[in-house]
Amino acid sequence: MGSDRQVSITPEEFRKVSGRFATGIAVVTTVHGGQGHGMTAHTYASVSSDSTLISVCIKTAGYLCRVLKDSGLFALSFLREDQEAISRHFSDPDRPRGWAQFDGVAYRRGPTGAPIVEGAIASIECRVHGMQEAGDHTIVVGEVVSVWSGDGRPLLYYDGGYCGLPAETECL
Repeated sequence: MGSDRQVSITPEEFRKVSGRFATGIAVVTTVHGGQGHGMTAHTYASVSSDSTLISVCIKTAGYLCRVLKDSGLFALSFLREDQEAISRHFSDPDRPRGWAQFDGVAYRRGPTGAPIVEGAIASIECRVHGMQEAGDHTIVVGEVVSVWSGDGRPLLYYDGGYCGLPAETECL
């Protein structure tokens, strides 16, 4: 049922269309070599509820990808609608490395030792189950070892910018 027809899509067209899908924002963190590491991500997915696997995509050339290969563990903190500054901080390529990047960011250490952003609406901690390169990103699959759920409304990313749900929105 496939087609042999060639389709040409520019990276700009793809980014524009992909941006039309609203996503939540998470900070991915780990600990390795006695140092904390983190980055902003919005490519989280639940993979399996039977064997409790999740996935997150990170840049293959990024520092965190190399660290995750060695640490074997990570946490996701799903950000609350008023935590845009934290998302921007962890997406800044010029932020310091190690624990210094957590200066001014309230966090607690979860059971794996990975930092979890205080005030986040939920968190998931994982052991790395597998990593697969795909284009310029790596798909990291994690086996869930700990979860926590709090209160609040999510910080969203849509059409190239941050937003939240309208106050009158009630999700059922």
